[in-house]
Amino acid sequence: MTHSPIRTETIVTDDLVEARNLLQESFPGASVHPGPSGELQLDLQTDYMGGLVTHRLSTATGVKFRSPGKFDGYILAILDEGGLELEMGRKWREHAAPACIMVEAARVSRWRWRQGRYEIVLIDAVLMHSRLAQLLERPVAQRIQFESNVPYQAQGVGVAREIIKAARMCIPHDASQFHCAQEVLRSLQDAVMQLMLETIPHNYSIYMAHRHAGLAPKHVRRATDYIHANANLLISLEEIANVAHVSVRTLQAGFSRFKGLTPMAYLKQVRLEGVYADLRSANEQRSIAEIARHWRFGHLGQFAQDYRRAFGQSPSETRRTAKQAEH
Repeated sequence: MTHSPIRTETIVTDDLVEARNLLQESFPGASVHPGPSGELQLDLQTDYMGGLVTHRLSTATGVKFRSPGKFDGYILAILDEGGLELEMGRKWREHAAPACIMVEAARVSRWRWRQGRYEIVLIDAVLMHSRLAQLLERPVAQRIQFESNVPYQAQGVGVAREIIKAARMCIPHDASQFHCAQEVLRSLQDAVMQLMLETIPHNYSIYMAHRHAGLAPKHVRRATDYIHANANLLISLEEIANVAHVSVRTLQAGFSRFKGLTPMAYLKQVRLEGVYADLRSANEQRSIAEIARHWRFGHLGQFAQDYRRAFGQSPSETRRTAKQAEH
């Protein structure tokens, strides 16, 4: 069965078998278990809005979920009432309402929700990284590492919830409204992502603040365009400066001010992003070494170190995770 990317699904049950069957239809590989009392009461509404997915969860008994680990993205969990325990690696982390938690989905294997009410927002990693790259006018080589504890009363959280509320109203009831809804939801989705990036501290926050220095000058934009178009070729610093019609010194000063790194470091990040994208491609048949050489990484040991530093995992882990997500 093919599902529309924009839809609402609801699970309301106190029967464990029914809950598991319904959950498997929507989230293959996920599992649900009753709360501490051994009983289950579950009310879960899921709104699919393109790259933005939200859950509204309420439970009178508490409920446990085990994640299949296939979603590559970021989760903002808003605890209005109750409490939450997360298993990350081999450690459990406990949070009591009212609270907000920002986590990378793949790092959480189990969720224990106590009796209470919750709102959960999921944003696809590729979309989030793309939005961040647009805001920074530079490639995003590292995963976003958000600060996990977000103030419950933070203005950005409140505004994001209002935008999501408006987005739910745009979910179409018939096919004739689908295209219009898709365009509106895409704009609202961008607004939610920007709010998260602007108001929740993360490892790119310093660059977010720095970008307000203004629009990069023409010679920097010419250089970055050239780098993106030719990243898999041998490129020298002098060649980039010639294309930008400035001296090497002027080019380096421009990149330092508007990109926060040197032209060659920027080139390395673009190449790492290229490897990352190729490893996640379903049609990619080349070996990791072949892909690395294609992107001009000659020293495979150094490449592996740079890749892990950028993405928090090895190239083989990226490929394995991408293949698991296909099935």
